[in-house]
Amino acid sequence: MEKRTYNKGDMICKERESGDEMYFILKGSAVPYKTINNQKLELSAIEQGNFFGEMCLFSRNTRTATVVAAEPTELLILTKTNLLEKLQSDPRLGVKIIETLISRLEYAHDIIEELEGVKSSFEVMYGKH
Repeated sequence: MEKRTYNKGDMICKERESGDEMYFILKGSAVPYKTINNQKLELSAIEQGNFFGEMCLFSRNTRTATVVAAEPTELLILTKTNLLEKLQSDPRLGVKIIETLISRLEYAHDIIEELEGVKSSFEVMYGKH
């Protein structure tokens, strides 16, 4: 485990790059964004006490978003080995991670439902193809 400090606007991780560490925000905040059709789509800010980058630890996929520091930010950096050690010593951390992932999944589900509604509206207005 190590701590790193980032200044406002510093890139912490980059979309489509491989990664072998996750980040806990000790101080400050960060903003993730995705690039879709050459447009930056800003996602919800990640605040102090929260984490990001965990998906790369448990999948072989690349980073799903670019994350930049929204202000001076201090991060705790964990590799998969560090995380597993931390989970053994403090199982409550695992519960917090699961709760956060469920919240993010629910949010993604809400967006999917909303988009499905928009799609259905277009199909009604313009006919199904």
